[in-house]
Amino acid sequence: MTEEALEFATTTSLLIALEDQPPWSELPVIILSSGGVSRLTRLFDLAADAAGGVTLLERPIATDTLLRTINVALRSRRRQYQVRDLIAEQERNRASLEQSEERLRLLLAQEKDCGKPPTRPIV
Repeated sequence: MTEEALEFATTTSLLIALEDQPPWSELPVIILSSGGVSRLTRLFDLAADAAGGVTLLERPIATDTLLRTINVALRSRRRQYQVRDLIAEQERNRASLEQSEERLRLLLAQEKDCGKPPTRPIV
C-alpha cells in the first residue's frame, strides 16, 4: 500500500483486520512512502503493532527491490502457515496421546478388578 492510501477511512478497517489475526500470524505489510519524516509516523507505528511486521520503503524504488521485498514477505507468510500446521499437528498428537493414556488406565483398572476376590459371595 502507499502512504497516501493510509490517509483514507480504510485505515481503521486495515488496523482492525491486522489486530484480528490469529496468534501464529504476522501479516506482512509493505508501505511505500514518499520518504523523509512522515506525518503518518503514528499510523505506521499502529500498523506495526497490529501486524507485527511492517516494511517501509521509500519512493522512488527500483522494481527489483520491490519484487524482492514482496517475495521475502510471501516466504515469511508461508513459514507462518507451516508453523500453524505444526502447532495443529502437535495438538492432534497430544489429544491422541491423552486418549491412549486414558484407555491404558481403564485397562489397568479392569485388570486389577479381575484379580480381586468378589466382595459378595456368589450364590
